[in-house]
Amino acid sequence: MNVRPNRELTALGLSNIISSFLSGTLPGFGSITRSRLAASTGATTQFASFLTGVFTLGVTFGLLGLLRDLPKCILAVVVGVVVFSILEEAPEDIHVSLGSL
Repeated sequence: MNVRPNRELTALGLSNIISSFLSGTLPGFGSITRSRLAASTGATTQFASFLTGVFTLGVTFGLLGLLRDLPKCILAVVVGVVVFSILEEAPEDIHVSLGSL
């Protein structure tokens, strides 16, 4: 089965539009970190994405209470480390434009 990017993006956009009318929903989007994790572990099937989702839900419901008292500055550092690790793998032209900031 061929994946058509236009159809995938259309379905993603349509689902986000529909979810915007419902309260308590989150927008759907792709994740570069999830894609990189799957590539680095050698995941090749959609079952790997399913397992990632199940694991994420389990951790969210099981450990979220333990993270409630974690200071926001610690969470900001975690996000910063992830962003910098993604930018390290970015093409050279992005490094040059960010270096001038």
